[in-house]
Amino acid sequence: MQTALPEGQIKLDKVLLTRFEEGLNTIRPELSAIPAQVLGYGEVSCIFAIEQMPGLAFKRMPLFKNAVTACQYEENYFKYCNYLEQAGLNLPPSATAVIETPGRPTALYIAQKLLPKEHFCNVMLAGLERPFAKKLVQKVAFALCRVWEFNALNTPALELGVDGQLSNWAMPNGDIDSEPIFLDTSTPLFRINRFETMNPELLLQAVPFFLRPAVRLFFLDEVMTRYYDPRRVFVDIAANLNKENLPFLVDDALMVLNDSLPLRKPITAKEVDSYYRFDKLIWRSFLALRKTERLLTTRLKRGHYPFILPGKISR
Repeated sequence: MQTALPEGQIKLDKVLLTRFEEGLNTIRPELSAIPAQVLGYGEVSCIFAIEQMPGLAFKRMPLFKNAVTACQYEENYFKYCNYLEQAGLNLPPSATAVIETPGRPTALYIAQKLLPKEHFCNVMLAGLERPFAKKLVQKVAFALCRVWEFNALNTPALELGVDGQLSNWAMPNGDIDSEPIFLDTSTPLFRINRFETMNPELLLQAVPFFLRPAVRLFFLDEVMTRYYDPRRVFVDIAANLNKENLPFLVDDALMVLNDSLPLRKPITAKEVDSYYRFDKLIWRSFLALRKTERLLTTRLKRGHYPFILPGKISR
């Protein structure tokens, strides 16, 4: 199934994507039957380009047991995008395709217009003087505040969650005076009448099988709820400046974030540092265990590991 899109938006070649999925080398994507160029990594997935489909950035989500569950997720994805736009966020053009291949999980491909790396907010920050860096953070903070205002007006009927870290935003044409574009729409986090519409068990598919009971018991609720909490989203934004090798901007960012969303208890640098150190430990450990699972699956069981994992992530 391919969801119909408005005229002028992206259209995907499902036949080519099926061939790509069938020939994908998840350990060395560049050596696939149809080579892929990895553009970047998140903690759970990677973003890549396919030469035969220029101008697009793809995220591949092999989380689904069948096309029915993939199409349900796809429907929620477009609802989420629509809600984010209603809340006042700018989103890039996008399209999806559900791809089934024998003997493998069903994958959902999400494609967006490919933007230059130097237009991403985390990349731009590194080259800006401090007053302009603060202005860029403020732009993102104001955009997020529109989401929190939308939630305040619509809860409990509708509430949106957002992963607001700066690597998830880009500035059109690299113009600091423009309105930022929000890119990380692939996990549709929204609640209807306080009920989470995202099935958390889908996210567990990316977790090593031997860790799933512990993650389900101790961490899943925290992961599912943090992006609805404005304070925790802002803490995450400031903490990720350390990951981007920009720790000298944390204090400036906190001034902007605390002013943008007045909080009873302002976010402190100590709180950000503690959050970052714990987050760094968790994600490094998580990646190491995922690589262990991949080794067990591909070398010992001679099976297919469905996820593309990053190499060493700088944190």
